Amino acid sequence: MICIGCGSFSYFVSKYAHACSITATSGGILSLLVFLFFSVPFFFLVFLYTYYRASD
Repeated sequence: MICIGCGSFSYFVSKYAHACSITATSGGILSLLVFLFFSVPFFFLVFLYTYYRASD
């Protein structure tokens, strides 16, 4: 389960770097907000999943 978490983290980092490059262009702040809006619930679910799997 740790491996899945690390994979999700590296995916998040690559997406975040992509969002930062978009932010350098016009309208970047809006796209960054949209990215955060979708990524935060996703990583919250990943955290809950790994937490409950680790507690078993």
